[in-house]
Amino acid sequence: MKSVGITTMTVLFIVLMVASSEAGWLIYHKPEFRGKAIDAETKEPIEGVVAVVVYKKHSLLSGPGGGYTSVLKVKETLTDKNGEFKFPSYSTVIQPNSREDYAEFIIYKHGYDH
Repeated sequence: MKSVGITTMTVLFIVLMVASSEAGWLIYHKPEFRGKAIDAETKEPIEGVVAVVVYKKHSLLSGPGGGYTSVLKVKETLTDKNGEFKFPSYSTVIQPNSREDYAEFIIYKHGYDH
């Protein structure tokens, strides 16, 4: 009986140590993003530009081909009269089979070329 208790405590200790050392992998976090849209020729700010941020996560296991990247959240805003936009920091909990991946931006204004 004593050896079962020691084995159980040892396994529990190892699980807790691993879980605490890897605790950050369940949290998806990206910092605040700020930007400014300006006209390439006049260097003047552009009001009303659509700014989109796409937060992506990567699933680690999903079959013979391995993991895949998928969209976690999409946020959209417009630039102000100074051409500035801001996305506040974003945090959420993700599945244990996933990890944080990159954030992608789309900036668009009708009549402007990239």
